[in-house]
Amino acid sequence: MTRVLVADDNKGFCTMIETYIQRDDTLELVAVVHDGTKVMEAIHEHLPDVLLLDLVMPNRDGLEVMEDLVHSDGYRPKVIIMSAFGQDELVTRATELGVNYYLMKPFSLPTLIKRIHQVAALGSSAASGGQQLQQQMYERISHYFGRIGVPPHYKGYRYLTEAVLLVSTDNNWLNGVTKRLYPEVGRRFSTSAGQVERAIRHALEMTWEKGNLAELERLFPFSVDPKKGKPTNSTFIAKMADIVAMDVQGLSSWAQGRRLGQ
Repeated sequence: MTRVLVADDNKGFCTMIETYIQRDDTLELVAVVHDGTKVMEAIHEHLPDVLLLDLVMPNRDGLEVMEDLVHSDGYRPKVIIMSAFGQDELVTRATELGVNYYLMKPFSLPTLIKRIHQVAALGSSAASGGQQLQQQMYERISHYFGRIGVPPHYKGYRYLTEAVLLVSTDNNWLNGVTKRLYPEVGRRFSTSAGQVERAIRHALEMTWEKGNLAELERLFPFSVDPKKGKPTNSTFIAKMADIVAMDVQGLSSWAQGRRLGQ
């Protein structure tokens, strides 16, 4: 199933796209946003495989969104630009920023669906290796959060996901959880470090109150704060990051063995 996020300020056009996507059993429309400032948040929340991105949107245009993706260490989908503007400088700039396909408006919706499939099927390359590794980590984080019962509708879920990803790829983030990690997660979601800390703490409280206790005890047998009955934010993040990193390393070793015929 290919997950699709649409970012376009034309609501009627988005409705037409949604109708066509729903006709294809291999596609899933995960979200629609009409404001350029909401695109990055939607990407972090829904982890789409393909982003359909209009160049002209309120508050932040499509090229600015692409620049945000280039400078972000987080998850990055494949991108199809949809635009009525085809000037050479726009196309060149979009290509420089890593757009996978530039589709000129007007176009037929069957053509759009075909392009989504083509872009989603693009093979891996050396340049995309880091993105694939990050996607594997996101998938493992989501897997474990689902097993232990972290509430996915809480803001803390998204902040925890990003924090665990950062620590999974660089353990040095744990040397400054309050002064470095929380501010970085806050920057990515346009909020404060304090809001990140509080949202994560609340999500963990709800997890230990209503989550899967058997799984929690299995994964965190020695990580519980005896005074609070649950791990601290930093302990939880560190433990989950270690689990995810080990999982992904194991998957990579298995895949390498398969390629070598072992």
